Amino acid sequence: MESNDIEIEQNKEFIKFLDNDDEYEFVYEISKEKIDYLYEGKPINFNLIAKTVRLFLYNWNISFYKYGKLTIHDLEECIRNNHKDIVFFRSREIKDYSNNDYIKVKNLFEKFLVSTKIIVKEKLKYSPVSVAKTLHILAPSFFIPWDNAIAKGYRSKNKSCYWYRSQDASENYIQFLFEIKCQILKFKKPLTNLSNKYNKNILRIFDLYNLFKYKYQ
Repeated sequence: MESNDIEIEQNKEFIKFLDNDDEYEFVYEISKEKIDYLYEGKPINFNLIAKTVRLFLYNWNISFYKYGKLTIHDLEECIRNNHKDIVFFRSREIKDYSNNDYIKVKNLFEKFLVSTKIIVKEKLKYSPVSVAKTLHILAPSFFIPWDNAIAKGYRSKNKSCYWYRSQDASENYIQFLFEIKCQILKFKKPLTNLSNKYNKNILRIFDLYNLFKYKYQ
């Protein structure tokens, strides 16, 4: 991926894209605020967190869930059983990602790959896109969403970050996170400016840039 400060901060089409406060973004903001609120509760209501994530996914990955529904019990148990690691990453930022996070990230990705699955004609279907979106809404300053187009736009160590089998996607996502960290550090100033202007965290700004660059252009 090649970018520069001018492309990110002064690209008129990208700014117009940011100004387009559509229903998609509204669902994101409401879901994020609800989950932030629920994580402050005592005791934490894992069922409501899971239902909020489900609603978020049904809007943000409708192309997958139009074929089937996830099991709320599985999602709730995954969130509950991995609570410690989720809270750990909720307090972190992507710029602090290191190799020490590898095992935790891989474990979370693979667990949520299972818990966000659907069944279509008696066959299990998995979505690495759903996993990344789930991790992002649960820990929005550390994990970033991706989709097919975005993953194909990134390379790490001369290899595409795109997954060719869902079962292998955790490794690709870890490579993707590393590349995102490098980009966030490289373009910290323009991203910070846009973050302040639009009242969104830096990772969400960069996610929108990825969408603009790889999906909507």
